[in-house]
Amino acid sequence: MTEVILASKPTKLVRHIDKIKNLKIKPRPIMVDIALTSRCTQNCEFCYVKNREDGELKLEDIIHFLEVVKPLSIDLAGGEPTLWKDLDKLLEWCYDNNIKTGLITNGARLKDFKNLHLLDWLRISVNNYVDHKKEIYIPKLPGVYIGIMYVWHKDSKNAQKITWRLFKLKMRNPEIKYMKITEDFTDRTVHIPNVLADWGHPFIIETTIPRRWERRICYIGWLKPYLDCSGKVYFCTGNIEPLERRKKEGSEFCTIYEPEKLLEYFDFKRDCQRCENYGKNKFIDMVLADHIIHEEFI
Repeated sequence: MTEVILASKPTKLVRHIDKIKNLKIKPRPIMVDIALTSRCTQNCEFCYVKNREDGELKLEDIIHFLEVVKPLSIDLAGGEPTLWKDLDKLLEWCYDNNIKTGLITNGARLKDFKNLHLLDWLRISVNNYVDHKKEIYIPKLPGVYIGIMYVWHKDSKNAQKITWRLFKLKMRNPEIKYMKITEDFTDRTVHIPNVLADWGHPFIIETTIPRRWERRICYIGWLKPYLDCSGKVYFCTGNIEPLERRKKEGSEFCTIYEPEKLLEYFDFKRDCQRCENYGKNKFIDMVLADHIIHEEFI
């Protein structure tokens, strides 16, 4: 049986070797992460962007940014992206301009939009459903790859109970193609139990392996930059240490008004304590290596 690669892994970069080899000559992002707004309908303790009041992007600014950068895809999040009034317009523009689109949401306002069928994938956060037994709406969108995500946090105590609620939700909604359990990246003491870590399909288990990308060139921003709701552009969504550094003035790479900077390569060195793109950076490092000793011996 052919394996389907769903999670964001270095494996996917194999499909973009040509763009990686051309990265230092003519960089072009494959994907852009976009936080549309800092507003949210919930206040989850484990959310690394909770209690923010630093902005909301404008449709015309996003369109100009994408027209210059020309990515293959975008990932829309927040805050809660369904609180952003121009979501339908952006989905339609992306569809007309052949930009594939994904949406990460808590699902609270999905009924209010008419263009969700233009999405390529939809991921719904279900912590409120699992932890607090709140009702949740799973839309029927033929052709859209729908998944659910649960963040394992300090109050997640009963693995069997939690996975059973996720299973029941999936059984009632055949539209759900996968279930993802990820760790709370804001709390280093929280780890997914071993009983879950070895699960396979239909679960995707995402655990944190703290690896330091120390004083080395970070490539991921040239392939997958992060456009924040403040209008600042960073090299990645990052973990808690990079996020803390981003609060400092000048820590951003550029702004939404300077998309052309993403098309001008320079060596960007980072010292991130918990690099969430460590594997991808290592893979890109190998592809761009000037010389590999005994490369015939694989």
